[in-house]
Amino acid sequence: MQSITFTAQARQQELIDALIQSGEYKTIDEAMNTAMSFLEGNHATKIQRLRRLIKESDDSGPPLTINEEEFLQELRNEPYMMRHKLGL
Repeated sequence: MQSITFTAQARQQELIDALIQSGEYKTIDEAMNTAMSFLEGNHATKIQRLRRLIKESDDSGPPLTINEEEFLQELRNEPYMMRHKLGL
């Protein structure tokens, strides 16, 4: 296992110290390992969500072709109708 040096910000150090003093963690290494596990899980959750959203998009059918100028003009002229058309 590789050793990594980490310089904690003051608030991070206070949190680590409090967690160790409370007995929730026995060592700084234990607290940091838990933090890294949380980051790994959080990252994996975001990747899974992105994959799900991409699949939903792919499964939703062909893309709509919209003329940008016409769309913007409709927004300027009839904001209520455009919101209604878009289901907002």
